[in-house]
Amino acid sequence: IIHITVERDGQNITIPWKFSGFDNDEFQTRFINIWGLAFIFWLAGVIAQGIIRPRDGRRSLFIAVNYLTALWLIFGFLSSRHLWGSSILLHVTTWLILPTYLHFYWVFPRPLKQFPRAVWILIYLASLALAIAEFFQALPKSLYALGLLTALAGSFILTILHFIQQKDVRREIFILAISIFVAFAPALVMGILV
Repeated sequence: IIHITVERDGQNITIPWKFSGFDNDEFQTRFINIWGLAFIFWLAGVIAQGIIRPRDGRRSLFIAVNYLTALWLIFGFLSSRHLWGSSILLHVTTWLILPTYLHFYWVFPRPLKQFPRAVWILIYLASLALAIAEFFQALPKSLYALGLLTALAGSFILTILHFIQQKDVRREIFILAISIFVAFAPALVMGILV
C-alpha cells in the first residue's frame, strides 16, 4: 500500500493506493503490441536513405511511405491513451499517407502510366488541405477513416493492376503485396478487436 497525499479545497487527504507491482498479464499486453512495428518501418526508412540507389522519385516515395507508416503506428498507439494530441496527429498523418501511398503504388515497380505532374501536385495539395483542416479540427471526427480506407484500398487495387499488366515484375509485386499485408494486418486486427 502506497499512501498518496492530495490537497483538495485547502485540506490534505491521504489516499491508500494498492500498488500491484509486476503483473505478467499487463506486461504481455504492453510488450506484445504493434508499437514495435513502428520502429521496423522507421528503420526501413533510415536504411533506404543510406543504401537504395538511384536517388529518384521512387526512392523518395519509399522512404516517405516508411516514415509516415511509422508515425501512423506511433500516433495510433498513443491515441488510445489520449496523449499529447496524438489522435489529431493520427488523423493528420492519415491524410498525408493517402497521396503518398497512392503515388508510390502507382510508380512501383514501374509506373502504370505517366500522369502529368500537375495531377500529382493537385492530389498532394488536396490531401495537405485536409490534413491542415484536420489539425484545426474542422473536419468530422471519423472522416479520416475514409482517407485511410482509400489509401489501403487504392494501394491494393494498384498492386493488382501492376500484377495483371506487368508480368515481368510479378515477383517484386508479390513481395510488395506481402509487405502491405504485414504492415497493416496487425493494426487492422487490433483495431477490430479493440
